[in-house]
Amino acid sequence: MAGRWYGQLKVEYGDDPGDEIGWEVQREELYPLDEDRLGANSNAPFEGPWRITPYLRKEASRLLEAESLRVSEKAEERLQQDMADLFISFCDLMSRRARGD
Repeated sequence: MAGRWYGQLKVEYGDDPGDEIGWEVQREELYPLDEDRLGANSNAPFEGPWRITPYLRKEASRLLEAESLRVSEKAEERLQQDMADLFISFCDLMSRRARGD
Protein backbone atom coordinates (compact mmCIF):
# COMPACT_ATOMS: atom_id res chain seq x y z
CA MET A 1 0.00 0.00 0.00
CA ALA A 2 2.85 2.37 0.82
CA GLY A 3 4.39 1.52 -2.54
CA ARG A 4 1.21 2.54 -4.33
CA TRP A 5 1.29 5.86 -2.44
CA TYR A 6 4.93 6.34 -3.50
CA GLY A 7 3.92 5.76 -7.10
CA GLN A 8 1.17 8.36 -6.80
CA LEU A 9 3.67 10.89 -5.47
CA LYS A 10 5.99 10.22 -8.41
CA VAL A 11 3.13 10.83 -10.84
CA GLU A 12 2.08 14.00 -9.03
CA TYR A 13 5.53 15.59 -8.70
CA GLY A 14 7.75 13.72 -11.15
CA ASP A 15 7.58 16.17 -14.05
CA ASP A 16 7.74 19.29 -11.89
CA PRO A 17 9.58 18.64 -8.64
CA GLY A 18 9.67 22.30 -7.68
CA ASP A 19 12.34 23.69 -5.40
CA GLU A 20 15.16 21.50 -4.14
CA ILE A 21 15.20 23.24 -0.74
CA GLY A 22 11.57 22.33 -0.08
CA TRP A 23 12.31 18.63 -0.48
CA GLU A 24 15.39 18.85 1.70
CA VAL A 25 13.39 20.57 4.44
CA GLN A 26 10.69 17.90 4.29
CA ARG A 27 13.30 15.16 4.46
CA GLU A 28 14.95 16.76 7.48
CA GLU A 29 11.61 16.78 9.31
CA LEU A 30 11.81 12.99 9.51
CA TYR A 31 14.08 11.89 12.28
CA PRO A 32 14.50 8.75 14.35
CA LEU A 33 12.07 7.88 17.09
CA ASP A 34 15.11 6.94 19.18
CA GLU A 35 17.72 9.57 18.30
CA ASP A 36 20.36 7.81 20.41
CA ARG A 37 20.38 4.89 17.95
CA LEU A 38 21.31 7.25 15.14
CA GLY A 39 24.21 8.72 17.08
CA ALA A 40 25.68 5.31 17.81
CA ASN A 41 26.47 4.71 14.14
CA SER A 42 26.03 7.97 12.30
CA ASN A 43 27.86 6.70 9.20
CA ALA A 44 25.24 4.05 8.48
CA PRO A 45 21.89 4.98 6.96
CA PHE A 46 19.12 4.91 9.52
CA GLU A 47 16.21 2.61 8.77
CA GLY A 48 13.64 3.57 11.38
CA PRO A 49 11.53 3.60 13.29
CA TRP A 50 10.80 7.22 12.41
CA ARG A 51 8.91 9.93 14.21
CA ILE A 52 5.89 10.29 12.00
CA THR A 53 5.17 13.81 10.81
CA PRO A 54 1.63 15.20 10.73
CA TYR A 55 1.84 15.14 6.91
CA LEU A 56 2.53 11.39 6.85
CA ARG A 57 -0.20 10.70 9.42
CA LYS A 58 -2.67 12.58 7.25
CA GLU A 59 -1.48 10.83 4.09
CA ALA A 60 -1.80 7.39 5.71
CA SER A 61 -5.34 8.18 6.89
CA ARG A 62 -6.24 9.53 3.45
CA LEU A 63 -4.86 6.41 1.77
CA LEU A 64 -6.78 4.06 4.06
CA GLU A 65 -9.96 6.07 3.61
CA ALA A 66 -9.58 6.08 -0.18
CA GLU A 67 -9.33 2.28 -0.06
CA SER A 68 -12.25 2.08 2.42
CA LEU A 69 -10.02 0.19 4.83
CA ARG A 70 -10.16 0.06 8.60
CA VAL A 71 -7.06 -1.38 10.19
CA SER A 72 -5.71 -1.84 13.68
CA GLU A 73 -3.64 0.89 15.26
CA LYS A 74 -0.56 -1.31 14.94
CA ALA A 75 -1.20 -1.87 11.22
CA GLU A 76 -1.65 1.86 10.65
CA GLU A 77 1.61 2.56 12.50
CA ARG A 78 3.38 0.00 10.27
CA LEU A 79 1.93 1.70 7.19
CA GLN A 80 3.14 5.08 8.45
CA GLN A 81 6.65 3.67 9.03
CA ASP A 82 6.69 2.16 5.54
CA MET A 83 5.56 5.48 4.11
CA ALA A 84 8.29 7.31 6.06
CA ASP A 85 10.95 4.99 4.63
CA LEU A 86 9.68 5.65 1.12
CA PHE A 87 9.26 9.38 1.71
CA ILE A 88 12.97 9.69 2.56
CA SER A 89 13.82 8.15 -0.82
CA PHE A 90 11.19 10.26 -2.55
CA CYS A 91 12.52 13.53 -1.10
CA ASP A 92 16.04 12.57 -2.18
CA LEU A 93 14.77 11.76 -5.69
CA MET A 94 12.86 15.03 -5.98
CA SER A 95 15.87 17.02 -4.73
CA ARG A 96 18.01 15.44 -7.44
CA ARG A 97 15.39 16.11 -10.10
CA ALA A 98 15.04 19.72 -8.94
CA ARG A 99 18.81 20.09 -9.46
CA GLY A 100 18.40 18.70 -12.96
CA ASP A 101 19.94 15.28 -12.31
